[in-house]
Amino acid sequence: MTKAFLNSMIDTELFAALATGDLAALELLYDRHSKMVFALAMHVTGDRVRAEDLLHDVFLDLSRLAREPEARCGNVLRWLVVRLFERARQ
Repeated sequence: MTKAFLNSMIDTELFAALATGDLAALELLYDRHSKMVFALAMHVTGDRVRAEDLLHDVFLDLSRLAREPEARCGNVLRWLVVRLFERARQ
């Protein structure tokens, strides 16, 4: 899919595109949500390196989730935030 077409999609549609292996969909989800997720990770950890690691991990988890059969994410940003808190506690 073209980037312009993907740009017009809502997050749940991008998640479905990611499930088909469309990495441009992951890139767009990252572009949309990484600043907020990173800011929250910085607030939670107080450490830039740890926050960057968490940011990487939650988006990697999102990409793995998308490949699972019958995977559903609902609200992508909410899922990313919940996953961030889960990983921060580990």
